[in-house]
Amino acid sequence: MNSQELFEKWYSGRRLNMTYSAALEVWNASRAAIEIELPPKRSEANTSGNFTHPSATAYDEAIDNCADVLNDAGITVKGE
Repeated sequence: MNSQELFEKWYSGRRLNMTYSAALEVWNASRAAIEIELPPKRSEANTSGNFTHPSATAYDEAIDNCADVLNDAGITVKGE
């Protein structure tokens, strides 16, 4: 269950004095307030001529994958 589905489950069990759209706006604003800084990529520092060390490439891909997952969850990645 992703975080929005968890929110919807939580919201459905509450009697709040606001509409669903207003509650969702608050939830989205709370997500936007979160900003994560990921570690720097390594491939530029591990390149010699046309060769980049494979572990540096894999590390950079992992950083990109983390950023994608965070963005999908509505979390901002610093520097993007």
